[in-house]
Amino acid sequence: MASSAAAASARSLTPSAPSKSSTVTGWHEFTIERYSATKGLGVGLYLPSGPFSIGGHRWQICFFPDGENDLDADFVSIYVDILNPSNNPNPRGGAEDEQSVLALYGFQLLDGQGRPISKHRIACSPSAFSRAHPSRGFSQFMRRSDLEASPSLRFDDLLVVKCSLSVYRSQPQPDPQHNYRLREMPALSKHLSRLLHSGDAADVTLTVPGAKSFKAHRCVLAARSPVFKAQLLPNNNNNNNSHVELGPIIVEDVEADTFESLLYFIYTDSLPPGESLIVEGSGKEESILKTQRLLAVADRYRVDKLKLMCEDKLCENLTLATVGDTLNLVERHNCPRLKALCFEYMTKFATHARQSNHSELKRRSSSSSQHHVKTPAKRSRGNRTEASSSNNAGSLRRSARLRKQN
Repeated sequence: MASSAAAASARSLTPSAPSKSSTVTGWHEFTIERYSATKGLGVGLYLPSGPFSIGGHRWQICFFPDGENDLDADFVSIYVDILNPSNNPNPRGGAEDEQSVLALYGFQLLDGQGRPISKHRIACSPSAFSRAHPSRGFSQFMRRSDLEASPSLRFDDLLVVKCSLSVYRSQPQPDPQHNYRLREMPALSKHLSRLLHSGDAADVTLTVPGAKSFKAHRCVLAARSPVFKAQLLPNNNNNNNSHVELGPIIVEDVEADTFESLLYFIYTDSLPPGESLIVEGSGKEESILKTQRLLAVADRYRVDKLKLMCEDKLCENLTLATVGDTLNLVERHNCPRLKALCFEYMTKFATHARQSNHSELKRRSSSSSQHHVKTPAKRSRGNRTEASSSNNAGSLRRSARLRKQN
C-alpha cells in the first residue's frame, strides 16, 4: 500500500471495553474532511488514520478513495492494519506465522452528523493479523458513485470511516460437551431408516410375491431412482400426482432380502447394519452370489452408486469358481470394467494352464525318450553277440567238412 498526503484531516474516538468472553471489543472513527479533495488521488493510494489501541495492540485504518487495485477503480477500499502483532500475549500458533493476532473486524461509512451512508459490513469470521499479513479489509467496500450520491456528504463534504474490532486475547477453545452432543445427534440417514422401518406416512406398497411387502414413500423412491420416478410419478407435469392413489406395486424376479437391501440403500445411502457386500470365511461364496443379485437389482432400478459398489467388490473377489457366473452377469447389466477384468482373469488362467500343460508334456516326453533308448540298445548288443556266435559255429562246421574231404 502507498499512502498519500491528501487534503484531509483526522479526528478519532477510541472507546474500548473488555467483554465477558476472551475478547476485547472497541471501535474507532476516522474523519476525512473535504472529501471532494480526495477525488483523483489515484488507484492504490490511501489516506491513513492515526494509530489507535484496542485489545493491547495498535491499529490503523487505510481508506482508498480510488480503490486499491485497477479492478477496484469504481469502488472505495477500506482496510485495517495491525502495527504491533508481536505484542500478542497468547500468540496464535501456526506453521505460517507464529506471531499473529485473531480479530473480527467491520466497517461503516457515516456522514458528519453520524448518520450511516453505508451498511455496516463485518467479516464473516475472525482473521489472523501478523507481520506477514498485517492488513485485512474490503477491496470493493462501496461503489464510489453510490457514496458520492449521498446528500449529506454533498452538504458538508465530510466523511467518517468507522472501524469496529473484536480482538481475541486468547484462543477460543471449543466446548468439548458441545462437540460430544453434536457427534451424538442422529444423522439424516438414521431418521430416514426409522421412517422406512416404521412406515409412517407411507404412500406406496412394494410387494415381492410370496415373500414380503414393504411400505415406502414415493417421493424418496422417485428422488433416488429414475425407474421408480417413472413408475410412481408417471405424469411429471402434474403437480397433484402425489395425491393419486396407487395400488400395491408387484416386484418380480427378485429375492425379498435383496430388495430389502436395495430399499435400505435408497433411504440411507448405505447397507443395512451388520451387512457387508462380501464376507471372508465360510460364507464368502454365498455373499458373492448375494452381491451379484444386488448388482442386478441396482442396475434394474438405476441406483448407480450401489451398482458401482457391488462391481468394485466383485472385481476384488474374482475366482475361478465365480468368473463364469460373473461374466454372464456383466453381459446382462453393462459392467465394462468388471467384464474386462473377467476376460483378463480368464486369459491369464488360460496362459498359465497352457504353460503348465506344456511343461508337463515336455517332462513326460523326456522321461519316455530316455526309457525307449536304453532298452533297444541292450537288444542290439545281444543280437550282435548271438549273430557272431552263430557265424563262428558255421565257420567251424565248414572247416570240418573240408578236412574230411581232404
